[in-house]
Amino acid sequence: MAYNGRKNMYTVNVLKGDKMKRCLRYGVCGLTGRGSFLALAIQPYEQGATNAIMVEKLLERLPCSPGLVLMDRYFCSVDVYNVIEARGMNFLTPYKLNSRTDELYKESVLDGVMVKDYLMKSGTGGDLVVKMHFQYDPCNEYYAYVSNIEDVMVKVHYPYRWNIENCLAKNMVDAVTSSTSMAYRLLLETISLILANLWKLLVKTMPVYMTMKAFKRMLGHILVLEDETWENKEKERG
Repeated sequence: MAYNGRKNMYTVNVLKGDKMKRCLRYGVCGLTGRGSFLALAIQPYEQGATNAIMVEKLLERLPCSPGLVLMDRYFCSVDVYNVIEARGMNFLTPYKLNSRTDELYKESVLDGVMVKDYLMKSGTGGDLVVKMHFQYDPCNEYYAYVSNIEDVMVKVHYPYRWNIENCLAKNMVDAVTSSTSMAYRLLLETISLILANLWKLLVKTMPVYMTMKAFKRMLGHILVLEDETWENKEKERG
């Protein structure tokens, strides 16, 4: 979320086009599937909030219990995984490669077993044994993903997580304002996500495909009519 104020604990620099821009940090979660993403919860970063706290608050807002929680590498930690497992859910995230994963991958190539037990340690104390899934890649040699289940189709399920980036990249939730108020900007972003959800639902239910451009034009027309209705009512009262 673009931000024009001073740098603080709630901001992060993000590459926008060819320039780095300051943005407010917030988390979004929702339902994702083939070619679609439906936002269900948004949570701003708060003072002292850890990734585990962020994930817990997002999951609390979900109206349903997902079978598999997909996250990016930023949320890869024992504390986050413990929060998810405590709710009886499964998880799948990429894992940063290191010397330990290199050795484990070589072992997998030799014995043909591409899912290995891997011991993760928490910075706050405590260990967790996860299932490390290796995926061969001709350009980068291999990728590693961690999950709490062995039987998970990484190539099929994890690409769905990119739907949230695709949604934002296509300006489906592009809130524009000159205000530097974090609360106000978060409100606009929430409204934008709701509108994006509405458009997605229309695409799924209407017999004729509606583009985002057509949806915005229709929405603008509705808002103009609503504004004219209020003006007429004010004149009648006057």
